[in-house]
Amino acid sequence: MSLQVIFETAFTHKVVTPAMEDSLNKLLWSHQFSWQEMKALEILTEQLESGEIKVLAA
Repeated sequence: MSLQVIFETAFTHKVVTPAMEDSLNKLLWSHQFSWQEMKALEILTEQLESGEIKVLAA
């Protein structure tokens, strides 16, 4: 799953699925991030921490 798909799904539907979480964990350690991707990751993290975006259980 691409980073773009993860961002679009998370920001549109306000959820992170287990598959998205797995893909994101893999990308975090193997991907060179652009400034825009880093900013989106920052916003995603803030929204997860505040409860705006929910993490779905497997």
